[in-house]
Order: sequence, then structure tokens, then C-alpha cells
Amino acid sequence: FEATTSSGLPSTHTPLRNRTSACAAATVEYGSTPLNRFLRPSTKAFNRLHGPSPVLHFFGMRPSVSRAALDAVFQAYGLEPPVTMKVFDKAGETKSGLLQWTSVDMATAVLTLCNHYQFPGGDDGMLKLAFSASTRIQ
Repeated sequence: FEATTSSGLPSTHTPLRNRTSACAAATVEYGSTPLNRFLRPSTKAFNRLHGPSPVLHFFGMRPSVSRAALDAVFQAYGLEPPVTMKVFDKAGETKSGLLQWTSVDMATAVLTLCNHYQFPGGDDGMLKLAFSASTRIQ
């Protein structure tokens, strides 16, 4: 059943087993837990949330994916390819780096349409995108 928390937001009651009864309804509120990253300024950047910028961070692709294959993904969705690409030198199973577009609007469109793109065949991984703190690639 539905209820509200002390802050007035909807809350879901979940039956939890406790020692006082076989099955009692309880509300779990996460607003005041120390794990809530928005309570302290030092933890607000925990997942490095960034506002829109013309630069996107990409990750999750296999190293075998070429720039031409990546550009083809964007063009398949009717989007322009990035003007600049920087690949991070990191040994591993996946490739990551930065992609820069001419505008924030174009980068936002790319993020919206192409995030979690699964490359054909499944062997080349998945293209994951996120806004970067950078406003341009040097």
C-alpha cells in the first residue's frame, strides 16, 4: 500500500520480517541515511554528475571498435560525428575516452539516442555515454 514519508513524498511499504510479529509493514526512508550522497557537500560529487556539455565520456567498447565504426553509429541515427575524439591509453578489455561535438544540443542528442548502443554481433561491447566535466578536448 502507498503512504507518504515525513517529507511528504510517496513511500512504498514493504513487508519486512521482524522480531515483534511474523510479518509487519514497515517504511524504509533513505532521506536521512548517511549513505545519502546529497546530504554532505563532500559526497555530492560521488558519482561525478555533470551537467550538459559538448563533450561526452565514452566507455564500454572493445578496443577493436574503430573511429569509422563509431561514426557510423552516430550517422545511423542521423547525427553528426564528433569533431574530436581522444582515447585514453589504458590497457584492458574496454576502450574509453572523450568525444566532442560542436554544440551541447548535438551532444545531448547523441547521449539520448546512442547511450547503451549494443554493437552488432555482441562481441564489441556496448557504447556507454555520459556528460564530461570537460567543455572541450585539448
